[in-house]
Amino acid sequence: MLDIMEWILVSSISAAFSGLYYAVDLLFFKQKPDLISLLIGLGPVAFISYVAETYLYNLSFSLVLSLLLIAPVIEELTKFSATFYGKQIKNGLGVGIGFALSENALYFHTFLSMYSISAIIISYIILRGLGDPLLHQFTAGIDTKTWEKSNPGWIGIAMATHIGYNFAAIVMASMAPIYMYPIMAGEIIALLAGMKYLTRVRAEEKEVNEVNEAKVEVVEEAKKEEKVEVKKEMELDYSSLDAFIKSVKEFIDEEGFNALVEKLGMETGYERTKFIRTAKYESDNGNGRYIEIGPIGAVVIAGIIAGLGYLVYFFIL
Repeated sequence: MLDIMEWILVSSISAAFSGLYYAVDLLFFKQKPDLISLLIGLGPVAFISYVAETYLYNLSFSLVLSLLLIAPVIEELTKFSATFYGKQIKNGLGVGIGFALSENALYFHTFLSMYSISAIIISYIILRGLGDPLLHQFTAGIDTKTWEKSNPGWIGIAMATHIGYNFAAIVMASMAPIYMYPIMAGEIIALLAGMKYLTRVRAEEKEVNEVNEAKVEVVEEAKKEEKVEVKKEMELDYSSLDAFIKSVKEFIDEEGFNALVEKLGMETGYERTKFIRTAKYESDNGNGRYIEIGPIGAVVIAGIIAGLGYLVYFFIL
């Protein structure tokens, strides 16, 4: 029971730090980490990285090798793979925050299990809580550049950043606590600056894309208006039933269902759906109603019929 309470405690502390950077991303970097990517980083990425790193560490039995090579390579490769979903900066930020939440909870639990609460342990938790989520979301953000630029060299940059961060952690571990804080502060400032640059570049690209899209829309609207002016309206063929049905299908393919509704004097405002579409119309023979059942509607109706048939069969037996 005590162990469960410890996990709840360390998970809450880790979630608080991750939540802090989620807010920083929203307010300072103007980016919203993708929640699905966050869950991917929290679960599969963290689990695969932990299993792979533990296995390779047991083969090497070298903590330094694990920190400077095994961990950066494994974690950046798994985070990069996770950014396949979305392939955007928001996906990288989500994966990084989710991964850091799981990793920090594991480290916090290990240290609290091995050592009693002290100023050093509290300092360690604060420093790791402030640095780890920032590192992982920054490197995962760099990983997404690989998709954008089609250049795997960006994964190398993410690994190098991770190696440098871990090397500084090894150096700080050999120092007195008073010297740790300036180094950690420098790391956090450098990572924040990198995040600002990474998100700023994306923001500028987003603005350019939005401008280009707006220009394309204007050009397309102008072409549509020009086409409407010179285009002759399609006519329906009333010579026979088959000809009429064929002309109706061609009309819908060319002009759309709403245009057919308007042409036949039906009630307007109906849109094509996958369930059922219907419209009233007037003809020489009086009022009528046009009904067409889509694929989802057919499945639902078939299910209802099957259910009713089963009930009838059940009660008869």
